[in-house]
Amino acid sequence: MVYLSQLLNRPVYVGQREYAKVLDFGVAADLSTANVSTVLIRKEGKKFTLPTDQVKFTEKRFFIETEDIILSPYNEKDFYLAEDLLDKQVIDVTGRRLVRVNDVILKKNGVYKIIGIDIGFSGLLRRLGMGSFLNLRTISIPWTLIEAFDYQMGQVRLKLSHNSLNAFHPAEIADILEDAGTKERLGVVQLLDPHMAAAALGEADPETQQSILETLPKDSLKKIVQKMSVADIVDILKELNPFTSKEIFQNLEQDKVQNVRRLSAYADDVAGGLMDVNFYREKEETTVGETIDFLRLMRRRPEVVIVVNNEDVIQGVIAVRNLFNLDANSSLREVATPAQSVTSDAPFKEILRLFSEYNLRLLPVVDENNKVIGVISVDTVLEQIQRGEEYEEPI
Repeated sequence: MVYLSQLLNRPVYVGQREYAKVLDFGVAADLSTANVSTVLIRKEGKKFTLPTDQVKFTEKRFFIETEDIILSPYNEKDFYLAEDLLDKQVIDVTGRRLVRVNDVILKKNGVYKIIGIDIGFSGLLRRLGMGSFLNLRTISIPWTLIEAFDYQMGQVRLKLSHNSLNAFHPAEIADILEDAGTKERLGVVQLLDPHMAAAALGEADPETQQSILETLPKDSLKKIVQKMSVADIVDILKELNPFTSKEIFQNLEQDKVQNVRRLSAYADDVAGGLMDVNFYREKEETTVGETIDFLRLMRRRPEVVIVVNNEDVIQGVIAVRNLFNLDANSSLREVATPAQSVTSDAPFKEILRLFSEYNLRLLPVVDENNKVIGVISVDTVLEQIQRGEEYEEPI
């Protein structure tokens, strides 16, 4: 994989002699193919194009092997990646503006092929020559979603339909939402299934969450918050105005309201404030085979099964990946391993120590009777660290 910004302004050599400089790359004007068809060069102050099969690229240098160089005049009506794509606004088919094209992602397989557009901050830094100093994640949109280019308006149009947008990962949608304006965010969210919209909001930053939830129509807000996890709702409520918070509570089932209020009472840096009350548990008499059958029906498979007795007292844990290597007729009681756990008032220092010492993926939170009331995932621990929480090194 290579980026357009890394190829521009490179010299083109014929033998050991510098022949020209690369200015741009051309593609079919109707964007019907992702293959780069021509190279735009500057030679003796003039612009020319030549077929890509005449130009080779190796070790950051372009060179021409053939003696019969075929040059064509530059045609401003042709479509070029840097000239016509970089810094343009990306919009969906309904006309809502989304984000800006900061770079173009290419792949070399015989010919250069466009595989996506970079819409993240890393693309801007790369163009400024700073990409190698910071390890930033590339945020991209696949080229297969590009529909057309509007020459008059200077805009790229996307085939962002209901189905195509829901095929993205929630974190990718969150990136798009964070880069978009307020009106564009609403347009994207309303194209999503409520379940996907809830997941994407859970991945977004607080400012984006607040902007969307406080401007959503009431019917859309209701559908989305009903799909959100209790932990996400608790985090989001801290950023919202009282009117939106009240609206959210009115749209939640009573048991979910109680869970939200209970979690909201905990500080952010103790187990109760970090736990998720939605987790997968099974009774100890359930067999391994039965558990596997249940897991196969689930949309999102958990990493760990919490094993409890009839009073919800924790009996142990089992990593889901290990279930498939066990006797299907064994009960979970027989195969569960002892579980580390904490109470809801456990400080982050203790939680971090347990994750580090026992290499945990999930940590159960229990009440005074050892009943499981929630779980803390390793992802939550990492997020807490990234927020800049101060803590002492575990002993």
